[in-house]
Amino acid sequence: MSALHSKLVRWLIRRLGAVDTPLVLTPLMATLVVAGCATAPVPEAQPRLDKSAVHERGPEKSAEAKAEPAPPAEPVYSDFDSGTLNKLLVAEFAAHRGDLVLAVKNYLEAARETRDAGVAQRATSLALHARDNAASLAAASQWASLDADNADAVAMHAALLVRNGRTDRALARFNDMITMAGDQRRVAYSRITEILGRSGKPQEAFALMESLLVGRPNDQDAQFALAELAARLGMTERAITELKGLREASPDEERTFDFSARVLQSAQRGEEALQVLESYLARQPEAHRARMTYGRMLVTAERFADAGEQFEQLTESLPDSAEARHAYAIVLLQNEQYEAAKEQFEALINAGKRSDSSHYYIGQIEEILDNDTAALEAYRNVYAGELRLNAQMRVAVLTAKAGNVNEARARLQGLRRSYPSEAIRLYRAEAELLANRQNYDGAIGIYDQALQAHPQNTDLLYSRAMVAVRAERIAMFERDLRDILSREPENADALNALGYTLADKTDRFQEALGLIERAIALKPNDHYIIDSLGWVLHKLERHEEALEHLVRARDISPDAEISAHIVKVLWTLGRQDEARAALREALERDPEDKALLDELRQIDAR
Repeated sequence: MSALHSKLVRWLIRRLGAVDTPLVLTPLMATLVVAGCATAPVPEAQPRLDKSAVHERGPEKSAEAKAEPAPPAEPVYSDFDSGTLNKLLVAEFAAHRGDLVLAVKNYLEAARETRDAGVAQRATSLALHARDNAASLAAASQWASLDADNADAVAMHAALLVRNGRTDRALARFNDMITMAGDQRRVAYSRITEILGRSGKPQEAFALMESLLVGRPNDQDAQFALAELAARLGMTERAITELKGLREASPDEERTFDFSARVLQSAQRGEEALQVLESYLARQPEAHRARMTYGRMLVTAERFADAGEQFEQLTESLPDSAEARHAYAIVLLQNEQYEAAKEQFEALINAGKRSDSSHYYIGQIEEILDNDTAALEAYRNVYAGELRLNAQMRVAVLTAKAGNVNEARARLQGLRRSYPSEAIRLYRAEAELLANRQNYDGAIGIYDQALQAHPQNTDLLYSRAMVAVRAERIAMFERDLRDILSREPENADALNALGYTLADKTDRFQEALGLIERAIALKPNDHYIIDSLGWVLHKLERHEEALEHLVRARDISPDAEISAHIVKVLWTLGRQDEARAALREALERDPEDKALLDELRQIDAR
């Protein structure tokens, strides 16, 4: 019989879509052989508010990320005789039925018989999907031997050797990967770090990397890979030591200083991390990646003005960098430089970069400036991305604010259908629209509906309780919070809310004290709970003790309600001048606060 071309097999695999195992690497295979980034995934601390946007990774990549190899090409098959073709067809139909055992068996036999690299690659893919460890290793070994110049095949074989504890053979494969990489050995080392970092055996993985470095004492890429793996495996101090040596050996190597700072930050040594970057940038002011990291760390340290200077410099040096401009705009927003922030966001929109997030933040700015019409227009221009739902919710809030409550509710209900995973959040938003207009019964009705759909959700119970207390429905409030505490007896927020409300709305002061003491044992430095303790002690006429706790709470956070409580206790103690001074100081911070204004009216009336 004449030979049959491999196009038939490729067509069949595509037609069947067999168990999501395309001819290119499956996600599982990609995990094993991914080239990885030039640095290990040391977590970056997230700043407050929406400043996490400063840490976003946009579509732009670093130079090293761009150097990563593309996914492996579709395998190339030889022509097959009728017997082999029949075996492959049986395998593909079996895979489509879910019979991976038969599929793998036939593919492995075909790979041995044909010695075809494409068949061996497909056998590897199916064996991995079947989680057949022995078959995966056998197929990958054959694939790598048949396609010895294919970096993906060699890396896959190395990864499976590591998984199976074949360290000597894996070490040889790693050396092959480095030799094959030539001038691109950084990519090879990153792949090796990724493989070892996912092995699940940290000590063995690190020992294997150390063995790889024997005979490479002057290879700084190898030393960096060792530090990178140490950080990845949680051996932070070892990583810091290795990186310090690299910084001394190569004082101009940007990635070493950048990564050193991030590892130090992950070890809660933020000031030292900043100093590492400051010293480097003083010598290398054009090191843009290090400056970006420095700016982000300044944001984390809440040094917003300094961060703004760094991002402004980056924006001037890299006018086409959406990442730098977006970070600069976010910091300007945090610094309340609204017009300057808006200008940067508009520049991004005009350049066709990060348009959705830029429209969203412009909407925030316009809301802050009480330009509701402009805010609505901005939010409506958020068409995609993670901020689209937030934008649509703000549209609903502003629509209700304009008096169109029914339209706003309809919008939120439509969003619940479109975003079922966010239903709880959207129920709460709709209920809050009503509660803010003192339609407490309507808000409670929304929570009733939500709890029917999500009866175990304690956040919904807590939110309904908060509306109930605003409606003076104390029995409902207490029932909901006790329901939460029956499930979560150490829920400090529920203990505190129940205790404070019993102290404020009833005469059950001793019971309230017990609840608050339980809460403060769980969260001893929470200023809200400390305030509650001071308030219940005031109700128990233990005013001096009350004042001590209230002042401590205010020192932690100068909250207006805490200040109002201090004023009341000072007045009760007969220290009227101190009460007036405390009230004046609090009103300077929060001139529109209702609790403070109520205290002012009461003092003026005396």
